[in-house]
Amino acid sequence: MLYFIGIALIAFLYSIVGHAGASGYIACMVIFDKPVSLIKPTALILNLAASTLNSIRFCGDGHLKKYILVNFLIPILLVSIPSTIVGGNLNITDTLLKYFLSLILFLSGIRFLITSLIKNNTIVDYKLPSKIVIFFTGLILGLLSGITGTGGGIFLTPLSILLKWMPLKTTAAASSIFIFFNSLVGIITWQTINNFSKINFISNIFLHLIVVLFFAFCGSSLGSKTFDDNFIKKIISFILFLASFKLAFA
Repeated sequence: MLYFIGIALIAFLYSIVGHAGASGYIACMVIFDKPVSLIKPTALILNLAASTLNSIRFCGDGHLKKYILVNFLIPILLVSIPSTIVGGNLNITDTLLKYFLSLILFLSGIRFLITSLIKNNTIVDYKLPSKIVIFFTGLILGLLSGITGTGGGIFLTPLSILLKWMPLKTTAAASSIFIFFNSLVGIITWQTINNFSKINFISNIFLHLIVVLFFAFCGSSLGSKTFDDNFIKKIISFILFLASFKLAFA
């Protein structure tokens, strides 16, 4: 029972910011001693389900403009998708890399928490990165997505907001689509690694999907329409802290 409450809470909180929850699901499954070999494919399929709903919700509410789609999202996906395949085929267990990424996420979480507590009425001038920056961002995020078994949104969202590439809810919309495609590629890559044998998921996978879909719908609806930016930043900081913990100790 506690396990499914954890899965539901993760789906709800992550979806508020357009994320699908892979890092949270992985942490939850590790804590509750689920079979290690089943954790990554299960997290990816749950990610795919949640990111589908999040994409429909945030994009349907008009948070993703055509300009962002053409000049940012499509170019970064074209680079990150093949990079995700490469990352998914790498067998990296480097403790130093894990701790470095964990520290980056933790510091980003602190930054978001601080900015969420400060009232700032300054108008922000958002500007998309250059094509070369998008290329290297997609390359690195794709690799990280494949290596960690997540959709990559946990890295894209703080980067976009802290570097003032896009407004928060536009970032959420872009991240949800980014996560969807990288999760899909992650599942396909997992299949190829295992010679297209049947994917085994954790038992009660359909119950997992029902829980995730319901709470992802609730979270993305509130994130898209109801909650203000400062509240969403607090949620992002919590998610970054959780992801940092997962990377360091899972």
